[in-house]
Amino acid sequence: MKKIYFFLAILALGFIQLTLLNYFRIFTVRPDLLLVACVVFSLRFPGKWALFLSVFAGLFKDISSAQAIGINTLLFALWSLAITRLTREISIDNDYLAAILVLVIALTQNILCGFYQLYVGNSIALGIFLRITVLESLYTAACLPLVIRALRPLYT
Repeated sequence: MKKIYFFLAILALGFIQLTLLNYFRIFTVRPDLLLVACVVFSLRFPGKWALFLSVFAGLFKDISSAQAIGINTLLFALWSLAITRLTREISIDNDYLAAILVLVIALTQNILCGFYQLYVGNSIALGIFLRITVLESLYTAACLPLVIRALRPLYT
């Protein structure tokens, strides 16, 4: 029964990202709470369960975004697998290390999504691409403590 709360948390974070965070945009970018949830779940849960939750978060983001269906689902699954593998090698129990991990993943996610947009024929100005990539990644990493605080009752 407790597992349903994780899906509800992903839906809640997704709806907050789509609605409420429009009022907290900085230079027209908003944080990616679903990506942060993917990282938090991948750090806190076993591999298969974290992968399943990350795919669900990626599907929700794909359905609610203007990007091609599947890119976020694929990338979220890859991030989950990479984080699971990384946590076998090193321990990421510090929130500062987790924030750096979120920043690196968000930067890579935004760069890959930008290149994918170029690949499918959508052009984007370099200044806009850099603004979205850098500012959204920093904003996403800055929101990590809030998401951890919101999700902590679910996994403790």
